[in-house]
Amino acid sequence: MGILTMLELERTQFPVHPRSFITSGERASGTQFYWDASMQSTVWGAAQNPPGMKAALAAAGWCKNPRSEAVIYLTRTNGFDAEVHDRITGYAFNACTIFKAALDYLRVTGDAAFLDEKLEDGKTVLQRMDEMATDWKTLVHPDSPLADYGENQNLLECAPAYIGRVPSCNAQNVWMMRQAAALQELKGNAARARELRDDAEKLLPAVLSLYKPGDGVWYGLHNDGPARRTAALR
Repeated sequence: MGILTMLELERTQFPVHPRSFITSGERASGTQFYWDASMQSTVWGAAQNPPGMKAALAAAGWCKNPRSEAVIYLTRTNGFDAEVHDRITGYAFNACTIFKAALDYLRVTGDAAFLDEKLEDGKTVLQRMDEMATDWKTLVHPDSPLADYGENQNLLECAPAYIGRVPSCNAQNVWMMRQAAALQELKGNAARARELRDDAEKLLPAVLSLYKPGDGVWYGLHNDGPARRTAALR
């Protein structure tokens, strides 16, 4: 049923590539959500359509701002978004899901040359992946090294306590930095790889501190003015 669903979502009319995949027939025409794309990225890249996946990532997805919106527009082949957001205005999981889809493309195709390809803004794919892995650094408040991923509309939409400095997004930052370090090392950038691994190890204790042994819960750090509070996340 999973493969059948993908085949039913295949489209051939969008300019990004002759074969592409929308997220759902209920969504706006020609939209592929980052979250959904990352969940099917192995099949999308390995078994179905590597050229189409690469085109969507390079032409449509990679030039989007990870702090805004949540979709690849298959109706477009360009449109670099250089707007600066000092907070998450779109979906909190954007950077990680785009990063994961690209990493899966690299993993299943072995197309390491993709890392050196230039995007619309002149940066390489590797530079963009590095940026996404470290984007969290400007979302940090003075009282904690954890990044703030916004309010309910930016996260799960139906869990009011799951806001602010949540463990999942910060754990993703640790993972992305480790993966970006491996890619930098692959390209001979040993010094940058060490920096990324060091940053990952520094952030890790703060993430683990949100777990409450024996309670079976993780806590998220909320922003309530001078008084900070935590909320249990089961």
